[in-house]
Amino acid sequence: LMQVIRAAAERSGGVHKIVEKKSFDACEDVTYFMNRVRSNGGKAAVMMLGSQLAAGHHSGSFDIDEKCMEIGAEVLSRAIRLRLEEETRQKS
Repeated sequence: LMQVIRAAAERSGGVHKIVEKKSFDACEDVTYFMNRVRSNGGKAAVMMLGSQLAAGHHSGSFDIDEKCMEIGAEVLSRAIRLRLEEETRQKS
């Protein structure tokens, strides 16, 4: 799925940097869900958004630049469309 996400991000005007792999010492809940999807024959990937933060995660002062959320939603919807187009081509 990384190729699809990369293509979607590259077509977005708001993405400034793409990092394909990064160590992140958290998200065990995401790992659980991804493993569950894969064990049922699906594909899964994680897409993280970078933003300036007022404070660290799980802090009362945590805040994210909402513009990043708009960009992330655009990239996600574009990736879904690209993946569906890819599946359609494979079936024909």
